[in-house]
Amino acid sequence: MTEFILPELEPLGFKLLKSELTFKRDIGDFQHTIYFQKTKWNSGNVVCQFKPHFGIYSNALKKYYAKNGTKISENPLIHNRQAEYLECWNHELYENSWYDLVNYDNNKVVEILKNNLLNCGMEFFKHSESEIGIVDYIMSLNSYYYLTPTLFDICKMYDKKEKANELLKWFRNFQKNPEKKFSEDILESVTERENELKNWLQHRV
Repeated sequence: MTEFILPELEPLGFKLLKSELTFKRDIGDFQHTIYFQKTKWNSGNVVCQFKPHFGIYSNALKKYYAKNGTKISENPLIHNRQAEYLECWNHELYENSWYDLVNYDNNKVVEILKNNLLNCGMEFFKHSESEIGIVDYIMSLNSYYYLTPTLFDICKMYDKKEKANELLKWFRNFQKNPEKKFSEDILESVTERENELKNWLQHRV
């Protein structure tokens, strides 16, 4: 990671936390992470497998919550994806969703990984380049409904009431699917946001 990957990611603002096998960067209001999970079966030269995970956290949302009296222990995770679930990920030498440094040529594995990180991985992070780009992205996936309360809070933080209203309608339409199950916590949180939106609209000048 230090010799081959860091020189590629460092110019993009990433720093390597060796103890966590994680690259991190703060960009705008967000924090981007690339975490490398090691399989529990790793053992010397017998098994050496890993897979990348991508995460988008909100630095600004943490400050927003603190200002409004909401207690949180760390930066809110907005969205994360394993590499194999990124549509643009090149699966060459990514056998059963793991890179294998024992059974495949290490230089080729690293070269494929590097290209994936610089192209597909950076493309994933682009969804948080605008104030509410991540909201539009999640809605376009027609999934991850449980993120609705957090995404609403992002809309409110940036005073995007139209997008907040669109988001809540998206969730309610999603809820109409009889095959989808919703936890009481999520339903209560969405209802709270709907009430927030009513008050928000009423008190706006």
